[in-house]
Amino acid sequence: MFQNGIKQNIIEFGVFVATPEVGAFGRAVAQVSRRRIGIATLHSLGNDGFAKAGRIEDLDLLITDQDADPEAIVRIEALGVKVIVAQL
Repeated sequence: MFQNGIKQNIIEFGVFVATPEVGAFGRAVAQVSRRRIGIATLHSLGNDGFAKAGRIEDLDLLITDQDADPEAIVRIEALGVKVIVAQL
């Protein structure tokens, strides 16, 4: 599972987290996981991260909330990632 920030430009570059240690942990977990699920809340969407944890298209599923940028959701889905929008 990744906690990530997504901006229009970050979609092309990947999933980012706050520290290199969290990024390394996320990459290690993703390598041995059967499914990779990302969570991006209203508070993390649009925030730059510091360390790369992986590529958006490597996620199987992204869960976000209804305040997520609809255009970003479309672009993420175009990469083959299923997106679930949770209704608060």
